This record gives sequence, C-alpha cells and structure tokens, in this order.
Amino acid sequence: METGESQPWPAGEWQLLLAGVITRAGELGELAGVDPAAGGGPSAAAAEHQFAVRVPRGFAERIRLVREVAGAPSKLAVELRDEG
Repeated sequence: METGESQPWPAGEWQLLLAGVITRAGELGELAGVDPAAGGGPSAAAAEHQFAVRVPRGFAERIRLVREVAGAPSKLAVELRDEG
C-alpha cells in the first residue's frame, strides 16, 4: 500500500463485524424495537430460510434510534391530546 492511500476499513475490522452479525430476523426485530406481532408470519419465516440475514449490530441500533425519533412526534401528539 502506498503512502497516502486510504483503506475503507482498518485491517481485520470487517472480520470482527461479520463475526458478530445478527443472523435471525426475530433477533433483528427485537433489537430494532419492532413489535413481534409485525413479524410477517409464515411467509417471513420461509423467506428467512431462503435468504440469509446478516446485519451488523450497530446498524440494528441505528434502526432502533431512527424508529424512536420518527415515532416521537406521534407519541407527543397523543400525550397532548390526552392531556387537553
């Protein structure tokens, strides 16, 4: 590698991330804060067997944070409605 050339990932970092990925849709939903009732039923279970789930844990955390922020205005509106 020449001086000044950048690497997209530090050496070995991607292997560590890959070793700790989420491999089950149910676990992803749980960590991302999705209601288990929204699991998708039998078709989702069949799809999980056909297509491998590989999601880094940090990405699942970002999904959960976005869901919290996106849901905050509607939760506030319900609270204000109930108070008023």
